[in-house]
Amino acid sequence: MKQKRKIGLLSLFLVLSMLVFTACGQEKKAANSVIHVGTNAEFPPFEYIDENGEIAGFDVAVMKAIGEEMGYDVEFTNMEFKSLTASLKTGGLDAVAAGMTITEDRKQSVDFSDGYYEATQCIVVSKDSPVTAMKDLEGKKIGAQVGTTGMFRAEKVPGAKVVTFANAAETFLEFQNGGVDAVIQDFPVVAYYVAQGGNKGRLVGPK
Repeated sequence: MKQKRKIGLLSLFLVLSMLVFTACGQEKKAANSVIHVGTNAEFPPFEYIDENGEIAGFDVAVMKAIGEEMGYDVEFTNMEFKSLTASLKTGGLDAVAAGMTITEDRKQSVDFSDGYYEATQCIVVSKDSPVTAMKDLEGKKIGAQVGTTGMFRAEKVPGAKVVTFANAAETFLEFQNGGVDAVIQDFPVVAYYVAQGGNKGRLVGPK
């Protein structure tokens, strides 16, 4: 069965959200008004560091468009994925844009926007691997980014040893070095990784 999920923009800046709906025709906020947004810029193509050393990607573009519409500047902070919701709850951030799955558990402590991207989970394995489906990962060593849907899916594979990493880049590096047999991650992220060329593996899925 396909493991589908919706990615949402975490939005605890509720007063600002109200402004975008009520301020039509009114003067926009001052240019120095800022929305502080957290992300984990190791998740291309959704968020990554570009050739100019700037945080870029699909989620980043969405958040910038929201800021422009509302008349706010947007400042991004790059941090570990697992720290994002905690920083949001303590007031260190106004919002998070980081390819985050909407779950009932997370809804207990943060507010999500409507989902704006639906993703499936898929696998990357070596080019000579016999793996053709999720069931073939039974008993194997699987790499996954901590706290992600990929990790939760990997933990359901019977007999598998799940090795977690702080970000997608570390997960793929371990795979490339032969430390894990496979990686489970969002389809766009795996597809982007494999498309970089070289001996980076083979995509299996989405599943």
